[in-house]
Amino acid sequence: MSLKNYYKGLAGIYFSLTINSIVKLGDIDKTENTILDFGSGYGHLKKNIKKAKVINFDKIKEFTDVHDWKQVNFNVFVSNQVFYELTEEKINKIFDYLKKFKKDTMIIIGISNQNFLSKIGMFILDYKNAHKKTITSFTDQKKIINKYCEIIKEKNNFFVNTVILCKIKS
Repeated sequence: MSLKNYYKGLAGIYFSLTINSIVKLGDIDKTENTILDFGSGYGHLKKNIKKAKVINFDKIKEFTDVHDWKQVNFNVFVSNQVFYELTEEKINKIFDYLKKFKKDTMIIIGISNQNFLSKIGMFILDYKNAHKKTITSFTDQKKIINKYCEIIKEKNNFFVNTVILCKIKS
């Protein structure tokens, strides 16, 4: 399956900024960390991490390191620009699993704001179909995150996406 490499050209600046925000917000590049990159795509998080171990999981077989993400022993869960493609039910199931089996895991989630500015960016960067696969809106993703998680920090990137550092509520 071929996927447009969104880390090239002008779009690459935006997407690399998001990856850098994920790494810095959670200060995750430490040798004691094992990071599950849930929805890893081309694996750019792994390419930007030098010390920690990153395990890619993606629905596209050529991008994944593991068949079943639940079989991975990780202490950092990263999901960047993925939840919008999932139903609310699937997102809830992910958080149910994390709450039951990985309650002490650091969670970092990148979500597209899908607002007016991001729609302009879609056209400038020639990604006119970027939001075409949206199943769960930014607002609904945030509601689910707030339901399960205590927000530690948030970083807004150009008002087009938000990176959230959180942990499962006690």
